[in-house]
Amino acid sequence: MVQTPKGQILLQTVSDLIELATESLDEMLIRNVFNPIDVERILLTPLSVHLNENFVAWHFTKSYIFTVKSVYYIEW
Repeated sequence: MVQTPKGQILLQTVSDLIELATESLDEMLIRNVFNPIDVERILLTPLSVHLNENFVAWHFTKSYIFTVKSVYYIEW
């Protein structure tokens, strides 16, 4: 989990941290924005070989789709 406080950071999505020309993380940007411990965690995160649009995913189900049933199972 990232520990850097949000403050005046204008980044909104993970794709904001990726250099499109090289399809890799923008290390200089990451080092300028995040705390050192977060920098190391972020830089260790592998990128997908397929740069897709951002999407919302519910990680509590295999399909990544939110359902009332999935919340019920989480709660109980």
